[in-house]
Amino acid sequence: MKALGFALFLVGLAAASGYGARKVDVAEGSGENGAVTASDRVSTWFDAAGLPFLGGLALMILGGIVARRGMTAAQEVVERAHSQHAGATPSKDRPLELIGRMEAILEPLDATKLPGDAKGMTKKLDELIDDPVADFLEMREAMIRQLGLETFAEMIGHFASMERGAARAWSATVDEAWDEVGPSLERARAGLANARKVLEAANQPKAA
Repeated sequence: MKALGFALFLVGLAAASGYGARKVDVAEGSGENGAVTASDRVSTWFDAAGLPFLGGLALMILGGIVARRGMTAAQEVVERAHSQHAGATPSKDRPLELIGRMEAILEPLDATKLPGDAKGMTKKLDELIDDPVADFLEMREAMIRQLGLETFAEMIGHFASMERGAARAWSATVDEAWDEVGPSLERARAGLANARKVLEAANQPKAA
């Protein structure tokens, strides 16, 4: 629909431009001694090109409306797809899978290898924040529905501790504050372990 709208607009623009610029000859005017007036020129031009010109304008307006509706419809589809993706209820295992990926990144990080491995350390921490952490946080609304607000609040508090620890470890590595890296990584691991415990407990079948 958007492409059709643009096509109509361009056809209308070409028609309106062509007929709007059309020159007409006025043999005799209505002024004194047959002088040609501006009104004569407009009247003669309109007789020769006015209707096609107005048709071109109408096509431009119609094309603009159609293109706008097409763009709006496309935007609604994108927003609806994003909403469905963000709001879909994940399986109970999905958050734990993401936590497993975070653990796989955090566990091998060794502050005793600094400063030699500083570049590798920051790269891994970037990977942690940009990939599994971002994916995990996209599910927060769905997890609230799944876990309940109270359980989610407890879990996300531990998760936030992990994020702060990882961010502090990254900053300390960049700033060459080597003594801060190890404790920050430990806080990140502890926060993640506690978040896992809350999720695992919530996933346990309730006693009859």
